[in-house]
Amino acid sequence: MKRMIIATLLLCCYQSTFAAGIIPDDDDDFIAGSAMPAGSWFAGFGFGADFTDLDDSTSVKRMPASIPPDKFLVKKQAEVGTVNLLFGYQGSHNRRFFPVYSFFVGYTYSVPGKIHGDVEEFSDPTKVNYSYEYEVSRQTLQFFGKFDLCEMGRFMPFIIGGLGGSYNRADDYSETAKPGVTPRNSPGFGDDNEFVFAYSFGGGFDFKAYDNIWLSLGYLYGDFGDVQTGKGVATFSTDRLKTEYKAHTIVFNAMYFFHR
Repeated sequence: MKRMIIATLLLCCYQSTFAAGIIPDDDDDFIAGSAMPAGSWFAGFGFGADFTDLDDSTSVKRMPASIPPDKFLVKKQAEVGTVNLLFGYQGSHNRRFFPVYSFFVGYTYSVPGKIHGDVEEFSDPTKVNYSYEYEVSRQTLQFFGKFDLCEMGRFMPFIIGGLGGSYNRADDYSETAKPGVTPRNSPGFGDDNEFVFAYSFGGGFDFKAYDNIWLSLGYLYGDFGDVQTGKGVATFSTDRLKTEYKAHTIVFNAMYFFHR
């Protein structure tokens, strides 16, 4: 991320210097360094894709405690769509670098996605006898700060960071025996949800389609806290599947400014 920001600033510097050398200072169409639009409240809507990055494995205790835990290995992460809502304020400075800043509240809903994996019975790599799957989803509310690094024509690269909370849910656990393995009684993990601390950061590009309509394409890395199932049944009745919900997210948003 640091290298990307430095490279973008160097590109901004080159673009502004090049433009200043070939365009007269009194040319009203020269965007770099020109007067920015006045500050305005805005609302936005968008969509994207979450590529989850859950822990590679989770150990779940069994009863009695003398029995080694089962290890649940993640073999396939979830890839799901997201819907975004935004509301906030954008201000500006008439200067070459960091000409635009925005502070806003963002809500994201992710469509439930399946996590697939295998079970190492008693944490023994030679006893991978069962496959499992369950669904995870999140509803996240964060306060964001976004800073455009410079103007490059109608494009403006930005960096962004957010803090808030996430309502995470895990449900619909199921398990199947591998070929040639006698099915066991399923751990029967229940459904559960919790509200936890979340943060995210990333970057991207704004595009000024019109003075009052901007488009944005970005990447965010997010840590949305723990996500866990309910407790299991029988020998699994004292524990549950629990992992950290992290994700790489591609986001596209459209923003409408009310006072331009």
